Amino acid sequence: MELAKAIEILAALKAAQAVGDYAAGSLFFTEDAVAELPMILGTKTGRAELIALWTSQDAKGLIERGEAPEVKEPLSEDGPNCFKRTIAVNWTMMNATLTQRFTFNDAGLITKMSTCAL
Repeated sequence: MELAKAIEILAALKAAQAVGDYAAGSLFFTEDAVAELPMILGTKTGRAELIALWTSQDAKGLIERGEAPEVKEPLSEDGPNCFKRTIAVNWTMMNATLTQRFTFNDAGLITKMSTCAL
C-alpha cells in the first residue's frame, strides 16, 4: 500500500466520524491495509502515528518478534479463533493530541469507535 492510500483511509475514518457512520459498519479494512498502515504512518508522515495494531493470536506473535506496534488492549477473551482487532491513531494538532481507537471484526467492519483528547 502506498502512502497516498494510507492517507485516504485515514481521511475516510475522520469523515465517517463526522457523520456517525461507525455504528453502521460502513468502513472496510482488509488484512493487507491494516498490516501496512503502521509502517507507513509510523515512519513516513509524522502527522499520525499508529500506536496499536489488531489484537489476535497472530498479532501477538508479530509483537513478540518485534514486527508490530505494541497492543494496548488484551487479547480477546472470546476464544483463540476470535479476531477482535483494535487500531489506535494519535493525531497531533497544534498543541493537542487526539487519540482515536477503532475496533473491527473479521470482515473488517468497524464495530466500535472512541475518541480521547490528551
